[in-house]
Amino acid sequence: MVKILYLEALKLTKMKKTPFLLTLLFVLAFIAPSCSKSSGKPSTTTVEYQITPMNVYFTTITFNDQTGSSVVITDPSQFSGGAKSIVVTTKPFSAKLQTEINNTTSTPVTYNLVILVDGQMKKTQPCSAPPNATATNSVEFSVQ
Repeated sequence: MVKILYLEALKLTKMKKTPFLLTLLFVLAFIAPSCSKSSGKPSTTTVEYQITPMNVYFTTITFNDQTGSSVVITDPSQFSGGAKSIVVTTKPFSAKLQTEINNTTSTPVTYNLVILVDGQMKKTQPCSAPPNATATNSVEFSVQ
């Protein structure tokens, strides 16, 4: 459309219709920027799951990945440094972290489950596993 208007303006220049040409160029100046396309890139949000402190007694760690599907980890070393980050493009998104711990010691094991969104802590859940027992704990947060 912009190209057609430009060609018409050139024709009118030859016909010496200056007032109409100026009006057309004025209108064109406002139409051209509105025709530009956006980048089309969706906004992203980083969700980080943390377990602090991490220990060897975790038997199962489950978290929602960027598609909302549950990912199950049975080897605590795969939850490197006690944290896992994902990038979310679809909102709302249900962030969830669940753990199962098998405490084989004679004292309680305490830890925190944490959800961060873009580096800010949004939800924390203090947890404890009794001595010589198995415990399941979880934390959830809805990312808007």
